[in-house]
Amino acid sequence: MKIIFLLLFSFAYLFSYSQESLKINRTYSDTIPNRLRINSSIIRDHVYSQIPSYSKKGKYETMTYTFADKVGSQVSNLLTQGKVYTDWAELELYVNRILLQIMPEELKKDTSIHAYIYKDGAVNAFMTPSGQFIVNIGLISRCNDEATLAAVLAHELAHYYKQHSLKSYIQSELGNFDTGIATNDKLKNSMSIKQEIEADSIAMNWIKNSNYSLMGVLKTHKMLERDQQRQLLRLENEWILKHSTHPLSKDRVTNFYSFYKKNKNLNNNLFLINEELFNKFKELAKKESLKFLLDDVQYYECLELAFKFHLMDPDNQTYIYFLMESIRKICYINNDTWDQNFITNRYYDTVRVQGVKRKHKVKKGLFDDLDFNILPISQEEAKYIKARFYWEGQNKFKTYNEAFEFYSSVGKALNCKECILTNALSITGDKNVELRNKYLKEYLSYKDIDKRDFAENLKEDKCVTNLPKKKLLIFSDFFAGIRQGNNRIPINNLSEDTTNTLNYIFDSLKTTYPERDFIFLPDIKSSNISDYKLFVALENLTFNNMISLASGAAGEKRIYGKINNVKLHILEPNYLNLYRKYGVNEIEFLNCFYTESRKKDHSLEFYKNTRDINYQDFFKREKCTKSIHVIITSLRIIKGKRLKIRAFGKEESMKFKEPSYNQIISELRYKIRYKEKVARENDNRDEEYKRRLLK
Repeated sequence: MKIIFLLLFSFAYLFSYSQESLKINRTYSDTIPNRLRINSSIIRDHVYSQIPSYSKKGKYETMTYTFADKVGSQVSNLLTQGKVYTDWAELELYVNRILLQIMPEELKKDTSIHAYIYKDGAVNAFMTPSGQFIVNIGLISRCNDEATLAAVLAHELAHYYKQHSLKSYIQSELGNFDTGIATNDKLKNSMSIKQEIEADSIAMNWIKNSNYSLMGVLKTHKMLERDQQRQLLRLENEWILKHSTHPLSKDRVTNFYSFYKKNKNLNNNLFLINEELFNKFKELAKKESLKFLLDDVQYYECLELAFKFHLMDPDNQTYIYFLMESIRKICYINNDTWDQNFITNRYYDTVRVQGVKRKHKVKKGLFDDLDFNILPISQEEAKYIKARFYWEGQNKFKTYNEAFEFYSSVGKALNCKECILTNALSITGDKNVELRNKYLKEYLSYKDIDKRDFAENLKEDKCVTNLPKKKLLIFSDFFAGIRQGNNRIPINNLSEDTTNTLNYIFDSLKTTYPERDFIFLPDIKSSNISDYKLFVALENLTFNNMISLASGAAGEKRIYGKINNVKLHILEPNYLNLYRKYGVNEIEFLNCFYTESRKKDHSLEFYKNTRDINYQDFFKREKCTKSIHVIITSLRIIKGKRLKIRAFGKEESMKFKEPSYNQIISELRYKIRYKEKVARENDNRDEEYKRRLLK
């Protein structure tokens, strides 16, 4: 599994590991619990205390402290992103019981080791050098037994045990590797691969001693191998997967069999805690994974995973809904996809033309034959397929358009109410309003529906027209630090600053722009995590090049013809709620990066002094070289206007002798005016484009 440079630390969060039966209860809270609100300095000091004393001397002194300090900031932010489950204590406890089962005795004394479940549909888990596990809900949805999950946990635990992250950081900074000075990524990757092999070896021994079956290790490698092969089939100009930071899965499988031959007569337990509970959690994890993949704009991944789950459970309306929503959103972004082959449209076949290997798009439909190279299931899982009718007799469909029609009828047969709204949202354009409203009326006829208010406004065409003409400007990130060459040393986290540095800046901007409200994004985390996550999702959309939200940039088609531009509230109705709640028709995201340049000083004293500078003192400094880079993006819900606006600008030098406070405010005002200019120019181009079309 992937190693991510993040470290986590938690205090006094103790669980009982008794064998008592567990209930699956969840109580959602819209705030971050205190156990996750850990000051970055506390995390830093803990991490630093765990580093061996010999690694804190000489040239390593500043480096190891910097490592711990960066970890503190990253982890403090990670814990309060709203992606750690805080309402599912039973699942968290269950995973930690599996972790305890595979943990060697010498690590059981380490009370900082703990696993958290993460709201991410990807198949991944990672452990930090401070002892914290992050286990994606997507991984739980894909494991078929405890032994497989235990194998992943053991591998990540081995990275922690050998302090691989710290070693990688130090070697990366110094460039010292066993093979000499690292001058390219090849040597760095070689070190990473060596660490992965070492972690595999340690993990297999721990699994052997845990009473779990070693076959869990094989299943994890097979899962990764399959994902790698399918990834290769989606690459147009690659034929062989190359080693990067991880060894290829086929090599790991070979190493496994070498170990297994010597230990194959050991235990074969796939479950040691509770098989029934595991299966319950897995079923819930499937739905959660699909939801988060959709939320994270991983539409194709959501589609293929939903299809896999559907094959095993064809009468489950949840999977039908996610199939329909994935198809709708994929085709809404690119209307040409409606006529392309379902799932196979993004895969390539390898052929030889006059002795030269070439790749071309797969032309066959998914149901022309049972192709396990493309299907999101393994041959071993194929025996559990219940929906074999797809490959028996006449094919049910081939294109995305035909698939949507098919699943729409299935959703109706299964009485999936939300599928009706999805069907309505797939029909776009002024010429098709009557047909769309027919489905909206049917949806609204039910009592227990999720989006009644949205559907009513859409039916009356009030989604956009009733929004106030006001803007919300969100300070997403405000970085301030010292630049030394290519390195930047951030001063203390602004969200932890007690001097309310932003108040002065906000107040100054408010007088200039009274039509705007101003928010510092980290403040939202403290009061409303749901809004925070939606704001983050919206900002990610402004940087996502896959989605063009520009008027005239993409047509919309749903067998009923081409019409106008992509609309944000049609793409995801939940986004509209945020605009209504804050009473705006435009949400802007401002990222500001302020740096002061100084001569290189690698002493620990300089680093600590830099990190502890007071914000107000920092911005008042005179006679220093400094620069500022401001980026503003926005999403507008204004009828007939372009939605996505991006004003990147460039890094600007600031006056050497003058303090920074007023210069920062002046630059922010300028960039807001610049963003407005970009918006007007884009709108004018769109109007001119429309006029040419009408001629």
